[in-house]
Amino acid sequence: MFFIGIFGVDSSEKILKQLSSLVCPGCGRLCSGKVICESTFFHIFFIPVVRWNKKYFLRTDCCGCEYMLTKEKTENILKGDPLDFQDTEYGKCRSSFCPECKYPLNSDFSYCPRCGKKIGV
Repeated sequence: MFFIGIFGVDSSEKILKQLSSLVCPGCGRLCSGKVICESTFFHIFFIPVVRWNKKYFLRTDCCGCEYMLTKEKTENILKGDPLDFQDTEYGKCRSSFCPECKYPLNSDFSYCPRCGKKIGV
């Protein structure tokens, strides 16, 4: 966050839709997930004025993997189209987070360094 007097620059995440009954390609479990919009914005008196750098992604609740989405895919999901992980646009997991405390993890971690929960169980 960047702040000077009455204006500044910050970033935010907004949950656009909650999905259920997904099979996670990262861990193979049945789980739910969230379609999220991440953006940077300029604010005056903490009121957002201009947004840019919008990114859309799907975060699974089971292992915390994030899959990048295009704006078109996000719009289709919000309209109710089914989510198909076989589509090559989703790519690999963008990052992984601890399912317990949401701490960012490397792929070679067996346990979360913050809370100690076993990863990938």
